[in-house]
Amino acid sequence: MLPTDLARFKIRHGEVIFRWLSENKKHDLERAERLLSIVGSHVGETRGDLDDAMKAETDSGRDYRIRRALGHLLTERTSFATSTELIPIDVRTFVFTQAAQLHPVDSAERVRILQDAANHFCVDVDAIESALYADLSQNQQVIETPQMTPAQLIQRYNVALVQSALLRCHHLKIHLPNSTAKRLRQFYRYLKFHRLLYRLDKDSNGLSFLLDGPSSVLYQSTRYGLLLAKFFPALLLCEEWSIEAMIQAKKRSPRGLLKLTHEMGLKSHYPDTGTWIAAEEQALINRLTDLASPWIISTDTRPISLGDQQVVVPDFVIEDPSSKQTLAVEILWRWRRKNLASRVRMLEKSDRKDILLLVCRAGQSTEDIPRSVQEQMISFVQVPNARSVLKKAKSYFSELG
Repeated sequence: MLPTDLARFKIRHGEVIFRWLSENKKHDLERAERLLSIVGSHVGETRGDLDDAMKAETDSGRDYRIRRALGHLLTERTSFATSTELIPIDVRTFVFTQAAQLHPVDSAERVRILQDAANHFCVDVDAIESALYADLSQNQQVIETPQMTPAQLIQRYNVALVQSALLRCHHLKIHLPNSTAKRLRQFYRYLKFHRLLYRLDKDSNGLSFLLDGPSSVLYQSTRYGLLLAKFFPALLLCEEWSIEAMIQAKKRSPRGLLKLTHEMGLKSHYPDTGTWIAAEEQALINRLTDLASPWIISTDTRPISLGDQQVVVPDFVIEDPSSKQTLAVEILWRWRRKNLASRVRMLEKSDRKDILLLVCRAGQSTEDIPRSVQEQMISFVQVPNARSVLKKAKSYFSELG
């Protein structure tokens, strides 16, 4: 995230305009490479030394704001640690207590106090000197620096520009035209993790999410804005997306419309996890496809809203072409008890009967699940049984007549 004074965007003619960097421009790459080199060369040195070197590089020139922003992104991802095994506050307490008894302290007495401290802590005098203020920020040691290329630093900078604008967002509209069940489930996990408020609309063109922005939330808007900004890189994991956001840079200033799509090439730095399709799951779908005729097995699924911003994203759907009825199937391979309990409460409260849960019970018990929900559930140890799934589907379609 970039500080306010380093966020380079303007509102012009009702639109938000960013000053992007390009990973294809030699000048931008060289600028990023210099800063990466400075940070990487200071491993083992103090934070004060690093700050001085970064200041010398970023304090002059017409593009100083860009270089400061790149430097900020690097230093906030650099790891620092206190470079002593002693506890600095304990060392200071001992030294200052001794000095207070001899005040005022001359150079000879100072040496004796430090020697007494060295004897007390069983180290040499140099270690005492180093430990006295080792916990101060500027004296902390650089332990690890970001492992990224100049192009990746530029990508991170462009994403940070958008995040800075979203801190001043009134509302955000997200459109996902084509997303797999795995990708949607990942998207919802990030929405829930960041505790964002949203409304979901579905149409033939895909899914639209309307998210409240920090300017529309009356309580703790700054904190909410940070959550919304931190969520943005998760959106970039989707293959296709577009957003529209109303941005107000300052109070009482004109608002501007922010428009972005996946075609702009913004890249997420978040790990892309949770979208892999297990071989067992693919085998189940293939087996069901062979056995289900005349029913249709489709992995082109859409989320099912259960109210109160609770959503189920099925892994596949069983469709009866004659009645046009569908049964949504979700597989829970690995689960925590509280997560399963939450899903059970959702099903009970919604009273939806068109959802079937396949729950892996390996090492865990599902006996405490209410009977009403057990009728919508099949437990398995390693791989779900395709014929059992089809038996549940037949029972469901029969009840519908």
